[in-house]
Amino acid sequence: MFTKIQFDIEDVNKNKVVATICNVPLLFWLLFVTDKNSSYIKHHANHGLWLLILEVINIIISKIPIVGMFISGIIGILILILAIYGVYIALQGEGRKWPLADDVQILK
Repeated sequence: MFTKIQFDIEDVNKNKVVATICNVPLLFWLLFVTDKNSSYIKHHANHGLWLLILEVINIIISKIPIVGMFISGIIGILILILAIYGVYIALQGEGRKWPLADDVQILK
């Protein structure tokens, strides 16, 4: 499900901290003020952007009475788990292919 992706070791060592922060949904934009050519940062910034999109969808779903609040809670927990997992993977100096998020890359 989350297959491993290999990156250049120099790219990883140089950009590990920024890639880690890019996994936080509202901070994916750090890609644009750092090394724009880093595939490692782009990979993790793309995941951060997808998590931000999920958060916006989650806010919209939460407006649905009763059922929306329940579904929103589940999606919120999922977003939190994915963000923590992304930070963990970035700190390891790795990348993982996420279903859908890596099939449709917004940041290229």
